[in-house]
This record gives sequence, C-alpha cells and structure tokens, in this order.
Amino acid sequence: MAALPKSPSETQTATELQKEDESHLKLGLKKNFSFSRQVLLREAFDIASFNHMSREVSDVQKSVYFYVNILGFQPIPRPEFDVEGEWLWGHGLNFHIVKTSNPEARQILRTRRIKYFHDNLPSVDHIAFIAKDISVVKRLLQEENVYFREFNYEKTGIHQLFFFDPDGNAIEVSNCAPPIGETRCSLKSSEMVDLCYLEANGYF
Repeated sequence: MAALPKSPSETQTATELQKEDESHLKLGLKKNFSFSRQVLLREAFDIASFNHMSREVSDVQKSVYFYVNILGFQPIPRPEFDVEGEWLWGHGLNFHIVKTSNPEARQILRTRRIKYFHDNLPSVDHIAFIAKDISVVKRLLQEENVYFREFNYEKTGIHQLFFFDPDGNAIEVSNCAPPIGETRCSLKSSEMVDLCYLEANGYF
C-alpha cells in the first residue's frame, strides 16, 4: 500500500507541494487545505454489511459471563471449530469469543493494555453502547465489582462510563450520542436506544 501524504514541512517549496499533490491524485488521494485528512476518489469495496467483531480471550466462560450478565448479550449456536469459543448476539451486534492459543503472552498483553488504557482514557480503542438509564449501568458495575471511570461533557450532554472486560478491552457505555452530522445529543437516551434498535432490525 502506498504511503499516505505527510504534512508539508516549512522547507518545501510551492512547486514541490504541487508535484506532491499531483502524485497523490494519481494514487487516488486528494488532500484538503488543512492537510489533515485524505479523501478517497476511487470506489470502496463492495461490502454488503458489517458481519461481526471477535475477541481473543484467556477464559471463555469468564468472558461469556461478562458479556451476557453485564452487557446483555445472548449465546447463539456456533459451528464446531477446532478452537474453543462462543458466539453471542445482542444490540444489533454479532460478537465472537475465541480462546487464545498463547495464554502467557495474552496475560502480558492484558496487563499492558489495562495500564495504557487507564492512563489514556477516554481517547483509546474501545467499543461503545448507549444505555436507557446510565445510573442503572453504574449500579450494576458497582454490584459486580467492575472498576470504571466516569466522564461528563456538558457541552455535548454526553455522560460516559468506561470499564474493561476480563481481557482488558475497553468498553464505553454512555447516555446518548449526537445524531450523524451534529455535535450535541438532541434525544433522550431511551429515545436513542429505541432508534438504534429500529435501525439495527431493518425498520428503516
């Protein structure tokens, strides 16, 4: 894959920048004036839909308990693969759990992941869900003795809880999310959840 364009340095001349832009256009890339992002000019893959996400885990049953009893997923049938695992379904998401083949390395990764994520929340890799009542989520996490961190953003109306699954993957549950194209929540969290359910189940 060709390297993406770098921000222009102070030493680059206008002619050099023009040549750089022309070369990027030949690769199917177009830069905007801020040089902060690239817009693809070619067609993307012909993908029909999102299928699933998968987590490599140290303990399958511990992970199943977490995702079923805390996040509300439900077990579904899984083909008889050679490796231990489970398939779950919930919130419009097909979620696969597979047992690691390298538990020692996985444990080291878990420790490093939790430390890094803890120190850099909320700007880390994570999956996010919207809850009808975030106070209920908070109470459940406390009852299950799950460590979490809380963030409130008055300008957006977003109230977030971040926590970790048994393998150190970061998860967010929030009260709402701004509609596409907007920057502030305009719906109650219960209305947003109902909207997401209808969309996930093909009602519009």
